[in-house]
Amino acid sequence: MGYRIVFPGRSFRGFFEPGAHQALNSKAGQERIKCALGNSEARQSSQRFDQIVSVALFFCECIQHAEFEQAFADLNGPVIKKVAHEPYRFTVDSEQLDLPLIAWYMALKRQAVFSAGFPGKAILLDKPVAFARLTASKMTRVHTMKTAKVLLGVAAFCSLNIAALAQVQLQPLWTLAPGDRPYLTTDNTQRGMDYNPVTGHLLLANRAGGLSVAILDATTGADLGALDLGAGIITGGTFTGNMLGVANDGAIYLGNLTLDSTTTPFRLYRWANESAAPTLAFEGDPSVPIALGGNNSKRFGDTFDVRGAGAGTQVLLAARGGGDAAVLVTGDGANFVGYGIATDAGASASDNSSNIGLGVAFGEGNTFWGTALGRSLRHIGVDVGVSPFSGTTVGNFTDAEGVPVNVTLIGVDTSLGLLAGVELATGPDKVHLFDISGGTPVLLDTETLTVDNANPNGVGAVAFGDGKLFVLDCNNGIHAYQLVPEPSTYVMIGLGVGAFWLVRRRKS
Repeated sequence: MGYRIVFPGRSFRGFFEPGAHQALNSKAGQERIKCALGNSEARQSSQRFDQIVSVALFFCECIQHAEFEQAFADLNGPVIKKVAHEPYRFTVDSEQLDLPLIAWYMALKRQAVFSAGFPGKAILLDKPVAFARLTASKMTRVHTMKTAKVLLGVAAFCSLNIAALAQVQLQPLWTLAPGDRPYLTTDNTQRGMDYNPVTGHLLLANRAGGLSVAILDATTGADLGALDLGAGIITGGTFTGNMLGVANDGAIYLGNLTLDSTTTPFRLYRWANESAAPTLAFEGDPSVPIALGGNNSKRFGDTFDVRGAGAGTQVLLAARGGGDAAVLVTGDGANFVGYGIATDAGASASDNSSNIGLGVAFGEGNTFWGTALGRSLRHIGVDVGVSPFSGTTVGNFTDAEGVPVNVTLIGVDTSLGLLAGVELATGPDKVHLFDISGGTPVLLDTETLTVDNANPNGVGAVAFGDGKLFVLDCNNGIHAYQLVPEPSTYVMIGLGVGAFWLVRRRKS
């Protein structure tokens, strides 16, 4: 069984498998981990490499795995040097530090996450952290733990304070069924929803009884009112308002639905915040200069995702037919322009329905995820060098890879490395949670929705926010879940870490 260490959005699978030290004992091998960080911000400092080595060493000690221990003990270089005759002590920047202690200290500060899962075990750092340095007094306090009472206290502290992001489970939080609110019905009129990270609210686009955008408390589902729709601003389209997204700065975006954006423009509306009036942010064909193709190749508004903030805000759309997509970008945070993305996703030969026409979500960097009913889940990389941009499938996942082909509605949280998808099933639909930090979706949990109505159009929305997951399955209301760790894993890690450390210290 192998092991890996994961940073946000990047997996180092294979570097810590049994026998890996044989490859790492060469000069090229010693550079392997550094190179794995790519051209990201992570390479700007040697601290990230220090963190990998320190946590890996700590893990080696906890599981008493000699191959791992040796692999990192052999990594002598300008960043970190081994102290002779001291198997767990290294010199970093001319200062001798006990790296297992540092890693433990980082864990207690909730900066490291330990979890079981994937093909083997994993350690996940949930955010970049400064390399922790323990003073002599801190090290002394740790070294002098002598009693079982202290040991159990430390174990409890570890189990309660280390946040789980790798082996996450879905715990039902609340559900609003059709009929619970006037804006939750069974007539296919609720399709867009997103979480507002600034207010902690949930926004829902509704067309039952006329267009509205409801505001809900994301923790309880309580009704908090609605957005101001203005006067004469929101007009045009087959549906004047359909899908919705919220940027990181709390700006809210609503799109209409157009069957042909070359004749009836796609329109994007923007609210600066939940108290603001709407403004028109874009009007036109979002996929220029891609030419009109077959059936629904210029139909936009069925899919929608938003990321960034201010002048860095981006809106992702996929055409219902043909397999192409579009991204709307802005230079001032208020007015947007569109760029077409010609992808290799393709479409059905019978009706030209796109293979990514019902669910899209931004991935890391210039990538996005897309799917449709009965189609595979695709991870698409985008080359933004020349307009129209080109999109190439870099991952294609079906039942064979553990992703049901009827997963149709998707949402992604790149900071957590998670993707959630709603499977339109016979009987109640299901929501699946996948880890995508390693590039390939790995199933973490599945929950069955508690409402069972048909969703004939395969529409709705999935959103992450504040450690929660929200699912809008059209005609089936809203289901909210808490993202929670698998507690037994952390209790055992806490006890195991403390016990092993105490035994080792007593022997010394």
